Amino acid sequence: MSDLSPQQALRSDQPLSTDQLNSDHFKQILNALTTQVWFKDIHENVRWVNQAVCDFMGMNFDQLVGQNMGDLLLKGDFQKVKEATQTIVETAAPILGRIALTQYHTDGKMRCLKIDRIPFLSKDNQVEGILVFCSDITELHETQSQLHRTTRLFESFQQHSPIMKWAQDENERYIMINRAYEDFLQIKAPDLIGKTPADLRSPILTSAMVGRAAETTRQILSSDKPLEFQIQMTRNGKVHTLLVTKFPMDLGNNQKAVGGLAIDITKQMDTQEQLLKVKQRYEFAVNGTTDGLWDWDIGPYCWYSERYKEILGYDTTDHFSNHIEDSTELIHVDDRPYVWEQVRRCLEEDANYDVEFRMKCKDGSFRWVRARAKAMRDETGKAIRMSGSIQDVHDRVTAQLQLAKTNELLSIRNQELDHFAHIAAHDLRSPLRTISGFGGFLQEMFEEEWDNPQAREYLKRLLGAATRMEGLIDSLLTFSRVGRNEMDFTPTDMNEVFELVSQDLKTEIDESGAVIHCQTLPTLECDARLIGLVLQNLLSNSIKYCVDKSPEIHILNLSNELEHIICVKDNGMGFSEKDAKIVFEPFKRLGSPSRNNVTGYGVGLSICKRIVERHHGRIKAESSPGEGASFFIHMP
Repeated sequence: MSDLSPQQALRSDQPLSTDQLNSDHFKQILNALTTQVWFKDIHENVRWVNQAVCDFMGMNFDQLVGQNMGDLLLKGDFQKVKEATQTIVETAAPILGRIALTQYHTDGKMRCLKIDRIPFLSKDNQVEGILVFCSDITELHETQSQLHRTTRLFESFQQHSPIMKWAQDENERYIMINRAYEDFLQIKAPDLIGKTPADLRSPILTSAMVGRAAETTRQILSSDKPLEFQIQMTRNGKVHTLLVTKFPMDLGNNQKAVGGLAIDITKQMDTQEQLLKVKQRYEFAVNGTTDGLWDWDIGPYCWYSERYKEILGYDTTDHFSNHIEDSTELIHVDDRPYVWEQVRRCLEEDANYDVEFRMKCKDGSFRWVRARAKAMRDETGKAIRMSGSIQDVHDRVTAQLQLAKTNELLSIRNQELDHFAHIAAHDLRSPLRTISGFGGFLQEMFEEEWDNPQAREYLKRLLGAATRMEGLIDSLLTFSRVGRNEMDFTPTDMNEVFELVSQDLKTEIDESGAVIHCQTLPTLECDARLIGLVLQNLLSNSIKYCVDKSPEIHILNLSNELEHIICVKDNGMGFSEKDAKIVFEPFKRLGSPSRNNVTGYGVGLSICKRIVERHHGRIKAESSPGEGASFFIHMP
């Protein structure tokens, strides 16, 4: 080892002796190197540095020698240095090729260093110092980073292409695939990269196809020429015909690869004469998609595919201007400001461009289209190109607009119906009061004088019918009012609502001996008065429909991350599963002997349903006869 030069030391995997460092000739050579050379003891004290270190640190030799590395390095960097020193002391082996980022250069900028550490041994073969070679590779690192950014831009363009693309190395291992290739094979990139077609377990890739792929790859590598052919592949039970182009790629450093493009031409087999030339094949692939494609270089002209023109009613013989101003004229005048604002945001703010608007067709009519695009940018981030597609969504948007009009009309009709119900109920009260009034007058004045029991029974029935009619009218008014009144949405503590409802129902609770168990309830964004009415109706029903025993009611908080859920569960008579679907219908009462003695008009649950739905929620019921009922309120 005594004749080992510094250049050899950089490539050595053996320790050095202190006799070599003490050699003036050795130090002279090290001092002439542009590579930084440090010598330190195992306690991180600097014992010697060459001129390159002095220049890098902006300090002279005397200022550096004797310093501890902990005083020269950032805390995080020093910790890594200590760990490397400890490893060398324990193993007496060099650590070569470490890459580190540091900021202690005189200009204050981050520098990228390649560091080799070689141990120095004492005469008794103990590590007593470490020789450190630091090479500044910052420019190389920045060049590699820029290359990486450019590669990412290219890969982004590749990923959005509808054409399947891939590349394999000389051993047929995948080194690049795009999203279209992933989607067709139904295998994700992590399961493809680094593997050969023979390694894959896919029903799409048969053994015959794998053999064909290997054969064509070898042929291209040996001939250094592209190859074009068609294959048929079965995917999801359907046979697809693919037009495949494979071509040689030079990766540098005498490394070769094979790239591939595949276009699904299953629907275009009747036009194979158009696939004789590369340009025709490319144009056919572009126009074969159901979307119309466009490509704009942020200049006065824009390229449009044939499918783009076809969506607007133009055929191949029609003139279609490629000037961007003429294209703007095709956009409906009401939509232009919005469309161009979204274009500006895409170019300047890198916002997502996905808009729907109307475009003028050849016959003068307008069709709804959906446009999506991405902006390509240069190394400074400036948008230099915008490419995208339009999709015909006229039928969908037209149907949505018609549905919105229908819903609006339905809302108006419902409001008119509610208004009519309110007026009708109000107008019915006046003659009903007259009937009740005169009926009551007759009962008070003549009941004792009438000897006819049948007449007294008729009068009793008359007054009972009037009372029931008045109850029905009140229920109808309440039902109408719930759908007509304005909502006052405020944060509402449901625990406070429960306390108020309990006070309102105190008489019923006391008389029935009901026991109510209530969990801690959530705070809802709701109309407190209306939601209180829902809780009151549910509790009142639970008390009314519990016969021959004391009601026991549980109010549960079943909320989750997606929605609030409040459940009211009782031990009442319950009902069948088929009745659970009709209990919320207005004026619908379930018929059973045990229910006949319970007063009510069949509107309470209908009101609950209407209130909850006006809060954009839903309510459902679960029950079995004799086992009680559970009502679930789902709120956003």
